[in-house]
Amino acid sequence: MLQLGWTVVTRRFKSQVGEIDLIALDGDCLVFVEVKEASQGDPEVRVTDEKIRRLHSAGEAYLVQNPVPASEVRFDLVTLVRGEIQHFRSAF
Repeated sequence: MLQLGWTVVTRRFKSQVGEIDLIALDGDCLVFVEVKEASQGDPEVRVTDEKIRRLHSAGEAYLVQNPVPASEVRFDLVTLVRGEIQHFRSAF
């Protein structure tokens, strides 16, 4: 994420409603990032509707605990399959 010019805010944020792998600032946008790794197949299919709901709830919990002066919020997905990284902006 540093190669993208983002500022990492926190890693592995955990709340009672869920967890977020990475939280970063992309300019004035706060980005919640889910990271999925797989040795085969498509890791993005493992992000279920329930997981997305928990990610959104965890994002809300983070914002309550840590007011951040960001003009927008985004949920991204980063996948790693056999050494290949893919980044899906605004995935959820």
